[in-house]
Amino acid sequence: MELPYWLTILREFAVGEKEHTAIPPLDGPLAPNNRLEEFASVGVFHEINDVACSASNEVFVSAGNSVVRCWGEGYRDRAVVAEFSGSAGPLAFLDGERLLVCVSGVGVVEVSSKAQNKVLIGEVLGAPLRCATALAVGPGGALYVTEGSINCSADDWVWSLMKRDRSGRLIRYDLSARRGEVVREGMPFPNGLCPSADNASLLITQAWDHSVNRYHLEGPRRGEFEAVRKNLVGYPAGISVAPEGGYWLSVFALRTQLVEFLLTQRAFRDEMMRTVDPLYWIRPALRTLNSGLEPLQGGAIKKLGRAKPWAPPRSYGLVVKLNQSGELLESFHSRADGVRHGIVSARQFGDDLFVCCKGNHELLRYRVKSDGGI
Repeated sequence: MELPYWLTILREFAVGEKEHTAIPPLDGPLAPNNRLEEFASVGVFHEINDVACSASNEVFVSAGNSVVRCWGEGYRDRAVVAEFSGSAGPLAFLDGERLLVCVSGVGVVEVSSKAQNKVLIGEVLGAPLRCATALAVGPGGALYVTEGSINCSADDWVWSLMKRDRSGRLIRYDLSARRGEVVREGMPFPNGLCPSADNASLLITQAWDHSVNRYHLEGPRRGEFEAVRKNLVGYPAGISVAPEGGYWLSVFALRTQLVEFLLTQRAFRDEMMRTVDPLYWIRPALRTLNSGLEPLQGGAIKKLGRAKPWAPPRSYGLVVKLNQSGELLESFHSRADGVRHGIVSARQFGDDLFVCCKGNHELLRYRVKSDGGI
């Protein structure tokens, strides 16, 4: 006999789902600060996703359904070089010249100077590549792509979280043979990808289990997958190599106790998803809507009309510097009272660190010190 809905809710509140790890505190190298608010703004790019730099030091930005080329003093000169039917996501240069773009619902597209863009990878093993979330060039010119989920597009990531989806994949694509293979599947939304400094492995972020992982490409451990950093404070997005050593890790939202609890309550999530607009779900978000319909994450968000920096965040901004072993070195925050939230990418070109702030539609820039700090 099927239980009444209200009784199912009570039972899940009492029992919950077993998978749960306590959220680590923001202390030590993760101590909160306002350093992201001090970064210079290169400009506004609506729904910015990623940034890449060409061999000629021109900056390319994916934003909305377009890729924009930026050059000149302060990168003020701009031109749209490609437009797509879906959202333009992560970028990578192949052979230093060929610009590749992950396009939501389409796959991996090569941008052509003749304005005739080519779908390089539209499917893998007969299945469409709808949710390409990162790409990187590995040893021998092989192209590696992460697919966040086989059940939704990249724009629908919050559905994947609420469904506790673990259908993500790591794909290796042989450019010469024009053939792709799945080298790992069953992943909880792989969301960032970069080669290690020695090109012997790949660093991969997984958003829904809050981790940074290593996939070995060479040596006696070839094909092995291991955790480098577990139980992060938030949901990781892009990861990139820091030229002086280590990695830049973007965190697009912090975990909260309320969302962690919600993720143990399947019946409640199903009812919320069925009856409530996704904008107002109990969920992590890239930006605050400043609406009375937004659920509080616990406690008071405002006092005397002012958001407090220590308020439980619905959205947050965070970039973390990791060393080669994945240990935390320092971090750069935009707190609950800031606006530079929803950080999806951080890449260093020369002495400049570029940060994609999707929550505030900004490309940020800061000069990195010679010792690698900021």
